Amino acid sequence: MDPLDGTNNFAIGIPMYGVSITVMHRKNVVLGVIYDSHLDQLYIAEAGGGSFRNTKAIKVREALPLKKMSVGWIQGHVVQKNIEAAAIKSRLEFEVKRVISLWAPSLLWCMLARGDRQGIVLYNSEGEDLYSGVLMAREAGACIVDFQGRNFHGINPSLILLLVIQT
Repeated sequence: MDPLDGTNNFAIGIPMYGVSITVMHRKNVVLGVIYDSHLDQLYIAEAGGGSFRNTKAIKVREALPLKKMSVGWIQGHVVQKNIEAAAIKSRLEFEVKRVISLWAPSLLWCMLARGDRQGIVLYNSEGEDLYSGVLMAREAGACIVDFQGRNFHGINPSLILLLVIQT
């Protein structure tokens, strides 16, 4: 559980923060709940049951060409000044229309799930908001793979890079 995802945003008055809850059973993510506090929007995803915003089903949108994509960037706290992360983000900015970093990862996952973003690139993020977001995106139709192109499922404590694209 992350009771205040976007803590820094909240502290400085930026209205991008929420609550992220992940329910696991035998190391499998079975339920993700994300609440967008500012907009009073409740997102729920159940493994095998779809993704919903305020009880209405949500889906990712059709894929766009890379140059037209708006992509989210999520970077873990422990690698804030990491040179490799900076290089990846810099290169990404040349390849897509825009790169967005909200500092509230759970809300970025919800934007992907409802079709407002076309992808997320993640660099060494913590699990508190990662796994509810991954479930939210996957249940909305996103394809989630690592940088070797392997499907990402479940918990991976050594996760460094993750690429999320819509299907």
